[in-house]
Amino acid sequence: MLSDKTKVKIRRTVTGYVFLLPVIIGLALFTVLPLVKSFYYSFTEYNNITPPDFIGFSNYKEMWSQMFFTKSIINTFVFAFVSVPLGLFCSFFLALALSAKLKGIKAFRALFYLPVILPAVASGVLVTDLFSYTYGIYNRILMAFGLGRFAFFTSEKTAMMSLIIYNLWGMGSSMLIWLAGFRSVSDTYYEVAKIEGGGAVWTLLHVTIPMTTPTIFYNLVMGIINSLQVFTPVYVITSGGPNGATSTLAYMIYTFGMSYRKMGLASAMAWFLFVIIMILTLLVYKTNKWVYYEGGKD
Repeated sequence: MLSDKTKVKIRRTVTGYVFLLPVIIGLALFTVLPLVKSFYYSFTEYNNITPPDFIGFSNYKEMWSQMFFTKSIINTFVFAFVSVPLGLFCSFFLALALSAKLKGIKAFRALFYLPVILPAVASGVLVTDLFSYTYGIYNRILMAFGLGRFAFFTSEKTAMMSLIIYNLWGMGSSMLIWLAGFRSVSDTYYEVAKIEGGGAVWTLLHVTIPMTTPTIFYNLVMGIINSLQVFTPVYVITSGGPNGATSTLAYMIYTFGMSYRKMGLASAMAWFLFVIIMILTLLVYKTNKWVYYEGGKD
């Protein structure tokens, strides 16, 4: 016979798992199962129609011979290593400005966060029209001042730079996290800094930044993961062009998987990208000694 205490414990455990069941099923069906299947497909020749045919490591060898694959790796790293620090810097100072206790500041916060909740495809189409070489409003403004047209997304030299600048359109998400990080810093530190005669710059460098290093770390990790998987702006705005100048690994995966129906090759590319993201994320975690946790690390 089970004791009443054991029965209550079992009942609570079962109840907990019942509530967790939808999440567990969702993870199993939409995360774990696709991962396992894509790993298997990466060793097969599969066109989404006929049954997959096992071919070993051929896909992992073949992907290096595909046009723009090596270039897409370089483009992905260029995009990540430029857009991540740029996004961190801009979103940090944007959040710093919007953390001021001023009347109506919440409206400005909402305006800067608005692009985050807009559909990515709609934003991409809007940007395509705004930066169009022939009829875009920005080129019309340049023409009005006699400066001539700027290529933006239509030139190999400027397409990636334009894409990186466009990526700042969604920095409202990081801004919101920064604002939460600033709120977590106790006012006591700022009061002590003021008593000691620390100016705004000194307080920023010795109080705000050190105390928000966990937020910096989080935004850094998420920025690396998201930037290495950039796809929607490439697909909507540039389609990987011109001449592969903005083709990224995520775009290559989509192209071979959906357009060319080479799901095995696309799965191999996806796992290659997964390994890159995992290695870089682990490296960042290994070098996180600069992160200060007020309560100490667990």
